[in-house]
Amino acid sequence: MSVAEALFRLLRHTGLHAVPVGTNAWRIERAPSRADRRTRPSGTTESIKSVVSSPIIVTATKRDLELGSTPDAVAVIALAPVDAVQPQNGTGYVADRVDGASLAGQGPGRNRLFLRGVADSAFGGVSQSTVAIVFDETRLTYEAPDPDIRLVDVSKVEVLKGPQGSLYGTGAMGGVYHIVSNRPELGQSQFIASLGGGLVADGGAPSSGSAIVNLPVLPGTAAVRMVAYADQSAGWIDTGNLQDTNRSSVVGLRAALGIEPGNGWRVDASGLAQWLNSRDSSYVYSPASYSRPVQLPEPQDNDLIHGSLSLTYKGAINLTLSTGYTHHAVDGTYDATQGATGLGVADPQRLIDAATYTVWDSEARLTGSSAPIHWLIGLSHLQARHRGAQQLQGFDGSAVIDAINRTTLETSLFGEVNGILVPRVQLSLGLRASRNSLKEELTTFAQPAEYTHSRWALTPSVALAYKAGADSIAYVRYGSSFRQGGISSDASGASVPLDGDELATLESGWRQRFGPVTTSLELYHSWWSSIQSDRILPGGIIATINAGTGAISGAELSTKLNLRHGWSVAAGTSLQSALLVRNETGLLLDDRRLPVVPNWASRLEIARQVTFGPWDLNANFRLNYLGPARLSFDPALDRGMGNTLAAAASISATRGAFALSIKLDNVFGARGDSFAYGNPLRIFAARQYVPQAPTTFRLTLSYRH
Repeated sequence: MSVAEALFRLLRHTGLHAVPVGTNAWRIERAPSRADRRTRPSGTTESIKSVVSSPIIVTATKRDLELGSTPDAVAVIALAPVDAVQPQNGTGYVADRVDGASLAGQGPGRNRLFLRGVADSAFGGVSQSTVAIVFDETRLTYEAPDPDIRLVDVSKVEVLKGPQGSLYGTGAMGGVYHIVSNRPELGQSQFIASLGGGLVADGGAPSSGSAIVNLPVLPGTAAVRMVAYADQSAGWIDTGNLQDTNRSSVVGLRAALGIEPGNGWRVDASGLAQWLNSRDSSYVYSPASYSRPVQLPEPQDNDLIHGSLSLTYKGAINLTLSTGYTHHAVDGTYDATQGATGLGVADPQRLIDAATYTVWDSEARLTGSSAPIHWLIGLSHLQARHRGAQQLQGFDGSAVIDAINRTTLETSLFGEVNGILVPRVQLSLGLRASRNSLKEELTTFAQPAEYTHSRWALTPSVALAYKAGADSIAYVRYGSSFRQGGISSDASGASVPLDGDELATLESGWRQRFGPVTTSLELYHSWWSSIQSDRILPGGIIATINAGTGAISGAELSTKLNLRHGWSVAAGTSLQSALLVRNETGLLLDDRRLPVVPNWASRLEIARQVTFGPWDLNANFRLNYLGPARLSFDPALDRGMGNTLAAAASISATRGAFALSIKLDNVFGARGDSFAYGNPLRIFAARQYVPQAPTTFRLTLSYRH
């Protein structure tokens, strides 16, 4: 480990900290307490952060690695205490802060997360997700949309960019979204609560609350940690004479038990449940509008229940055993009074799209080192099942027009080894050998089809890194991943084969800290063969096709500057070209850009952190620009979107156990089209727009004891 990390660990909980006084010299002194800060004169601008803070440790790599030594494109978003109690913060909170991340904006619980241009479609079909969503040690999703887990009592979110097939297997083509929760603390009781409210321009009043309790059962040996949260988001879309119809709510519960019997062993058992409900959709038929004509309500539900168990041992060789099970129900209703004629139901009214996803993910792995070699080896087994049906309902009856029953099994042996070739040069080699099997039953327009398939697959990774110093790393990495194939359907309902797709990426990166400046630059090129892409067929059926071969090139640059008097500036930009270089869609394409992918995106954040008398103040202003993008390959649905600017401002004040947070989202009241899709039955007849949410004011009061 680095000297800074070693000193931090040695001095943790001692009331001391280490201050660098030269290139290789440190002075150990008493860390300033809150009482010390209160004795400063009012208006002092000295940063409240310690000179030497905790090093950033990345765990998504399946072992603890310091960020400065990780030869991979990684973004780590650590949540400030005032943000980790606000249940409105979810995947969008992270996507706004990670270069190369984008969300398909259909609505809470219906979005799909994409990284680095690996975007197959804006529509939620049956193809496997391109980003693996992991909670602590186990996987939450396989084919389901993003459940938008709220980040209450979450320590950090780690985003691994680029294919991670060697560590995570299928469904990690774009990368990994890893949520790291706060584990039960064995030595102290803790109680945290928050209460929030606000106002929405052109809408109602949101409200939220959260509670976190940590209780040692056997001090120093066992503790429980419980979390509860709820958020009621005000609507802002008017449908006919009804106002604010797109209101949504989320309720979440978590409980965890941590036990440390001694000698390096630890047991963690946890449960997570989240119920997300949207009363109506958020699309309109006119740009920059918040109203639409009368139509039937389109409620959406995304309910997830997850349980996990892990056993770890820290010693000369580290052991991790983990297993987790997820039950995930995603239900949607669409107005079918238009666009559903000819589907066998007289006077159609509603299309009910109901799907249930289950994932059982288990893994055993060992890590260790024998200088200068570090190694990891593991065995994993995953079982994923997707059962869903689309039912068209009318006044005189109903009919199932599309149904799927799909089971996937994946058993893998994986490993990684890295070591020092010559001074400052490190080589990492990773490989995953998988046995994958798929059984699928698909019925479209009453035409049944079955498919079974098994295959062996190898997904390697190679990285070469050069460390010029403790604060500098340059690397070159090759990674790969794939997805299973299966069957799909055409416009007549007949089954058609679907090939699996594969993605390989060659990237180079550089991270450097120059005193108060931290900079990273990443360049990448990806080859994507047999792209699985979802397409809307006439009648609103979403089918998956092999679109062809793609090529994705891009660059990401980010910089953070810590200035004097508590000021800091962070900026980032991403440029990408994602093209279909070989067209197998059967469509004549004038524009070969991949869907959803913005041409470029930028972010800017200006913050100031100061102590003012007894108050710790933190002010922040953030700008996010998302460049132009397109909705679909299909010329009939080739609709532009994006080109949006979002501005947010916040200020928090902490005094003792209390904290007050004030946030203002969409400061300038922008109404850009964040997404060009809402209802699959109506999309051919009229343009659809999802405008940016209007200016929103939120105030949150929290208490810690």
